[in-house]
Amino acid sequence: MRSLLAEWTWTYTGGPGALPDPMMTTLHIGPTYYNDPARYVEHLRATGREHLADDLEQRLASVPGAVRVSWHAPDEPWPPGRHEALARRFNVKPGEAP
Repeated sequence: MRSLLAEWTWTYTGGPGALPDPMMTTLHIGPTYYNDPARYVEHLRATGREHLADDLEQRLASVPGAVRVSWHAPDEPWPPGRHEALARRFNVKPGEAP
């Protein structure tokens, strides 16, 4: 299976000018590269999926001695205006689900 994945990766993402593969980025950086976990948990709760929010929080909880996997500094919220800037960029209207 690894050889098939390596061959596919080389064929479709290894050439000159190829864009980074989102799956590989997630594997290298961690699951929080594309979204803020705290905001996603908040969204899950707001849409009536508390059990999924609880599960996600439990999965992301730090294990003693483990290194936190995130592109954000520990306990650092997104800077003010970041959510609004992303909403404008992707044409999300106020009150719409992200």
